[in-house]
Amino acid sequence: MKTIIFSLCLILSINLYSQDNSINSNNNKKLMSVLGSFSSSNIYLSYLNVDMLAEQVLNKNIDTKKSTKILLSLKQVINQLDLNLRELHKLAESNEDAVVIYRLIYISEKMKEDTQNLELYIKDSTNQNLNKFKKSHNLIFNKLKSLSTLKNR
Repeated sequence: MKTIIFSLCLILSINLYSQDNSINSNNNKKLMSVLGSFSSSNIYLSYLNVDMLAEQVLNKNIDTKKSTKILLSLKQVINQLDLNLRELHKLAESNEDAVVIYRLIYISEKMKEDTQNLELYIKDSTNQNLNKFKKSHNLIFNKLKSLSTLKNR
């Protein structure tokens, strides 16, 4: 049974390897498009999660301990997303893909700063840290908005 499975895998991989490069190139373009879309969606969802958490913190609907715990998990998601984007950037085959992925990386870096600013505000509730958070959060919103208009050009 193992030999049959191995043989089938071997035949399949030889068949895939021998396919026309234009087909593989087209598949790579589709794959990059799908991965880019998923990455964009994840960045946007992370942004919305930070936004919802900030709203709860500002309205004092959540205590410091819970908000810090939620923020930590969001930071982990954003860090992993940033790492994945950097790996995806290495695989970009076209300059256009590389530029879009680079913009997503920039946004993920700004989101790291944004969560840091929110964390500072959660710890001390000063207007200075609140303003830093609002400024960074608005910057990210504008970058996300400009990224969405890229596709429509």
